[in-house]
Amino acid sequence: MTTSILSDRINAAAIRFLERQGYKIIDPAWDIAEGQTGIVADDKGTLVFVETAASQAGSDMPAEDESDESRRASEGAVARWLATPQAAEFEDIPIRFDVIRVLVIGADRALLRHHIGRFGIAAC
Repeated sequence: MTTSILSDRINAAAIRFLERQGYKIIDPAWDIAEGQTGIVADDKGTLVFVETAASQAGSDMPAEDESDESRRASEGAVARWLATPQAAEFEDIPIRFDVIRVLVIGADRALLRHHIGRFGIAAC
């Protein structure tokens, strides 16, 4: 499976998971960085920016990068999204960073881990 196809399938699985949890998807293809997308969702009045990553069977669950550099990069990507017309309706709303990591086990099976509040307490 190519990286692009895997990324699309992981993003679709993450969206289905979030919707089942009651999240409203705002932007299913948030542009985090060159070649990397995530999901923007509303979780009961909190704007949630979700980064997704995956690995194939035989590998470990993808690791989370909790470095200051990673946090700055995430905050920069959020600031760029908030400057778009799509974000105009969101004012005075809490923001949270989440991570969904997926370990692909087979063609139709995966282990999904949702880390709510990636950097600790909700920001902004």
